[in-house]
Amino acid sequence: MAVVEWVPEEMSILQQYYPCARWESLSQKLSSRSRVAIYNKARMIGLKRRVSERGFTQEELDILRTYYPFAKREFILSLLPRRSWNTIRQKASQLGLKRTEFLRKFRQEQAKSLSKKITVFCANCGKKFEKKPSQLRKHNFCSTLCCNKWKLGKPSPSKGIRRSLETRKKISEMRKGRFTGAKNHMFGKHHTPEAREKCRQARMKQEFGKPTLPEVRFIGMRFKYRLPYTYVGNGKIWINHLNPDFIHDTKKIVLEIFGSYWHDKSINSHVDLQNTEDWRREQYAQAGYELIVIWDKELTKENGAKLLGKIPI
Repeated sequence: MAVVEWVPEEMSILQQYYPCARWESLSQKLSSRSRVAIYNKARMIGLKRRVSERGFTQEELDILRTYYPFAKREFILSLLPRRSWNTIRQKASQLGLKRTEFLRKFRQEQAKSLSKKITVFCANCGKKFEKKPSQLRKHNFCSTLCCNKWKLGKPSPSKGIRRSLETRKKISEMRKGRFTGAKNHMFGKHHTPEAREKCRQARMKQEFGKPTLPEVRFIGMRFKYRLPYTYVGNGKIWINHLNPDFIHDTKKIVLEIFGSYWHDKSINSHVDLQNTEDWRREQYAQAGYELIVIWDKELTKENGAKLLGKIPI
């Protein structure tokens, strides 16, 4: 088989593109030569490829160093059409390149767009107020009080629905023996007295933790006017199964701070009987104690001096 000589045009193409061009472009430029022939001829004249088939060319590296730190992602991908964004990021990391300045500006713009508030109307009172887009709901309210008032006027979803006798029997059978016998993780086990005391202390911390904000305000008022009351709302003292907030140091007087939502039936119609003022007054009276009630709305800086007439010393 006769050997086809390399013409000067082919030799110039080989010397110019072999070190950095990809094999696909070399095969197009030297369509009459096979890959093996190109490789052998380049080896004979001492040419070497500076990068592997999958590596970045010098031109691509220059583009990466120039535009990666500040240019947009779409622009960089348009300059490097053969590379994916993950490949570009990995190569930039190897070269020690960072997009700090661009990312800082991008995050600032993103934070500004997210912090923009939208004007909405309260579903209960119709008041106009602003809210972040991430906080928008189907029904928006300007305050917790409006939300509670709106809920009171809505019927319960399960109101008027009565399950059939068969359904109730199925539910009863399903619940029978659910946590009895071997199904109970404490079956056959008993707590030691130390463990019981530990559990009791843990429950006390959950139920009676730190004083509420109105209680903290009264504590400050107690120090300011030197009132003879001690805070016992952490479960320290129980009177007829009730834990008062404050107790008089010498007299049989207890003082409780009532929150409007938990104790005022005009705001919350679902207030329990045990949270009403009259019921608690009767329970304390059975034990020989007098009850003084202070509402949270009365504990203001302007109203501090007026409350002194209500509190026995």
